[in-house]
Amino acid sequence: IGAELGSLIKITLPGGSCLCTAWPRHDSADGYLQFDLKCRTWGLSESQLRRQTVSTDQLSVVACPKLRHVTVRVVFKNQTSKHVLPETTLPEVVRELLRKACVARQHVVTFPPILGNPVECVEILSTGPSNPEEAGLITPQTDVHIKETMTLERYNCLMGDGSKIRVAGLDEVSQALKEMIELPLHFPNSFKMLGLSVPKGVLLVGPPGVGK
Repeated sequence: IGAELGSLIKITLPGGSCLCTAWPRHDSADGYLQFDLKCRTWGLSESQLRRQTVSTDQLSVVACPKLRHVTVRVVFKNQTSKHVLPETTLPEVVRELLRKACVARQHVVTFPPILGNPVECVEILSTGPSNPEEAGLITPQTDVHIKETMTLERYNCLMGDGSKIRVAGLDEVSQALKEMIELPLHFPNSFKMLGLSVPKGVLLVGPPGVGK
């Protein structure tokens, strides 16, 4: 597809699309794609990516110029979180959360768990009339205009598809466990060639109610 290391890649799937950076996997496995769902369309979820086959036609390199202006919708974790930040400081907080992130119109940006962060996600509504490209980079100089704020519960109802954005940071953990269990079963020869050991099983330890 003509990409270089660090190039921004748009991956288009039946359930939506996401923006990822072209980078080799840490295990150097060939023939696998590891998706980053930090910036994706709302309808795309991790469950849709399991055993997904992707052709090069679904991968495209997109330009990512620095954005001068962006209009967003801010989604808070809950009603209490919505009143934690004053309206005057919210644009600066959102700009800091989005700093160095490549975003695209109609895509949702999620964040890893950060202590004290009341924001669940940010939807990119517009990247400004001066940006004809599909995507753009948020910088400290980007003007962030907040068009609307709402809670996650209301946002789920607004989107109306029952999808859930990552909660409690468990998606990454569950995905790692699934890869560890499923990949050796589907690709035993590849693991043998790479000299990787295959786990005999997984034991989840913890009290009730912790998400095992």
